[in-house]
Amino acid sequence: MEQLLIGYLLFALTTAFAAKITILQPVLERVEKYNPNNPLVETKLLTYFVFGCLSILVAPLIFIPTIYPSLNEVFKDTLYNTIKD
Repeated sequence: MEQLLIGYLLFALTTAFAAKITILQPVLERVEKYNPNNPLVETKLLTYFVFGCLSILVAPLIFIPTIYPSLNEVFKDTLYNTIKD
């Protein structure tokens, strides 16, 4: 049982790190380019922390858009449209 929890924790941390690099970072860069006064851009560390915690909690759901390029683009576009204003 302990090995299963350690394995899931490793999977969740890896997924959260990959999602930060492949999903969140490009979206925040695009938001910063077009709207530098966006609150999520002004508090990047807090944004990364919250996204990382949520990614760890829902790692199986974030894993799929992280590894499939077509779903990754859809996820990034949707996230950008949600936070751009």
